[in-house]
Amino acid sequence: MKILNIGSIRKAKQKGFTIIELVVVILLLGILTATALPRFMDISDEAHGAVVDAVEGSLRTGMALFHAQWLAEGQPTTGITYDGGTLHPSADITGYPSSTDGTYSDSADCLAVFNGLLTLGGMTIASVDTDSTSAATAEAAVEGAVGANDWVATELVDTPSDCIFYYTGQFQSGTSTANAIIPTLTYDISAGSITRGSITWVVD
Repeated sequence: MKILNIGSIRKAKQKGFTIIELVVVILLLGILTATALPRFMDISDEAHGAVVDAVEGSLRTGMALFHAQWLAEGQPTTGITYDGGTLHPSADITGYPSSTDGTYSDSADCLAVFNGLLTLGGMTIASVDTDSTSAATAEAAVEGAVGANDWVATELVDTPSDCIFYYTGQFQSGTSTANAIIPTLTYDISAGSITRGSITWVVD
């Protein structure tokens, strides 16, 4: 007759992680966190950079197509039907879009040009007037419009006939932008060019 060793069974049931094993697991988790988190942040930065690349390319393509259509239609000074909407060329007759009514005046025109040329979907953009004052005042005005917007459009300080688009997609929902690097796209309406840059946010 076989006799069960009850003591051995109880010991088997009570077996678990030792203190040393738990310490090792905690250390491994700490190492994984320390190595994986920076990589995750890098991937996130790369993703936001890819968004800016895509928008820049889309705007350049849109401007080239608009300019080609303007030339094909005999360089009109009135509005051109483009991609389902109407955009007017700049007043200096260079053939690049500047507004929806023929008179560039403020950031609302910058917003109209952005939306009129962009072929990408899923972007939210707002416009704010900065009154072309100091850079700090402009930044404060733009920061107030971040909210749930991917981009903020406004007129360029000291050059109100040009537009600047701030990419704020990584700072939505009230995330602090203090000392953050904000990618920008500056649109020279007369030349039909886009210059990529960035600013360091000095307000919060």
